[in-house]
Amino acid sequence: MRTTGEAMLIDPVVNSIDRDLQVLQSLSLRPPYTLDTHIDADYITEVGHLKERVGSKIAAPAIDRLRCADIGICLDPIHTPGHTDGPFA
Repeated sequence: MRTTGEAMLIDPVVNSIDRDLQVLQSLSLRPPYTLDTHIDADYITEVGHLKERVGSKIAAPAIDRLRCADIGICLDPIHTPGHTDGPFA
């Protein structure tokens, strides 16, 4: 296994930015990209803040064509159990 020291944060939440940066630093990791998989009303993303603070680029689904994204990626989602018992967790 090749170790690059890179990590990608997925759907990071702005109120966790200090914790996220502390964990990355403690593990000697750097995030070249952060990924927002979707726009969601129940959280405020931290990708813009991370771009300013550590220079990570913003990745988002290409289909969304977000102007704030540095790169659009294609996602191949798979079903994973949610955090609630409901069908749309």
